[in-house]
Amino acid sequence: MEQAKRAKEEEDRQVAVRVNAAVDRGQKWLRDRQLGDGGWPGLMGRSLNVQDLGLNALCVLALSKCGENATAPSILRGLRRLREFYDVRPSRGFDFKGTNQLKTYSVATYAMALEAVYGDESEAHAAEL
Repeated sequence: MEQAKRAKEEEDRQVAVRVNAAVDRGQKWLRDRQLGDGGWPGLMGRSLNVQDLGLNALCVLALSKCGENATAPSILRGLRRLREFYDVRPSRGFDFKGTNQLKTYSVATYAMALEAVYGDESEAHAAEL
């Protein structure tokens, strides 16, 4: 019985090592593909699509869940890009909110990313961006 228990513990440890390695690779993959403007290539490549707010929010959410905090450069750049998608930014030509192009998925994912990064302080920090 003790031998079976040790074997199960070892198997669990090996699974955890593989899972953590996969998470690390995914985190690196996201950081490596982040564009200079803070976003990630969207559904249409570099062309704007109404789902890109949600796609970029999902990237910020994933990086946050991988342990990157609110002061990590990838998080800061990603959050600024999300704000550009969401609000009127004439220099960038985006205005999903003002042109009524927001989608439930995108807004919900954006909210989840803010909560993951800031927790209970989401509203205060979002105003600072």
